[in-house]
Amino acid sequence: MKKLLFIGALLIISCKEGNAPLNNDTYTITDKQWMADSIGKYDATLPRFNDLYGRCNFIIDSTNTVYFYTKAPTYSNDCLGVDFQPGKTPFINLFPDDLVRVDSKIIDHFIELNIVNGDMDPITKQLNTLAIATPSGTFNSPTLTSLLTKITTSRNKPLWIVRPLTQEESIVLKYKRENHTGIVYDPHLIEWDTTKIYFEKYWPIQP
Repeated sequence: MKKLLFIGALLIISCKEGNAPLNNDTYTITDKQWMADSIGKYDATLPRFNDLYGRCNFIIDSTNTVYFYTKAPTYSNDCLGVDFQPGKTPFINLFPDDLVRVDSKIIDHFIELNIVNGDMDPITKQLNTLAIATPSGTFNSPTLTSLLTKITTSRNKPLWIVRPLTQEESIVLKYKRENHTGIVYDPHLIEWDTTKIYFEKYWPIQP
């Protein structure tokens, strides 16, 4: 009972009551309603930085399947990235093979080893950031509850955000799921929405 009360207190903090979780496992994560910082605070405004990728990144899809990938972020003084082009996310050259599926049964142990490990080197610990990408809209995710509980109650918690999938993550995830079809992901052939993404070079870079 105490555990349920703690999770409820942690996650039902909201700037607008109507946007709070409906229960302990139901969330509303939209373009203008993200979870951010290390106490589960809801912020009704977009974060001021648009480099939305952390050192560690989770994707939780609509079936509560969890994927993980790493990225070397471009850090600013507050460790959340640099805003290169307002309203757009940078192309990060993500490929389906970069997404590693993580069994939800071992998610706590996985986080202990890779994200809240007290033995990580001082620089990594100082710049430890985590982004959790989810389907936008209201959805039910016991996995997200478990993940947030683990990172927010750990001594070496990272700076974290929960946000909707970026365009690139969404497309790459689709190819990851459909890898049995034999269709190969080629970023050069994707019709990118350039109002949502930008490229530092003219063409996406091949792996």
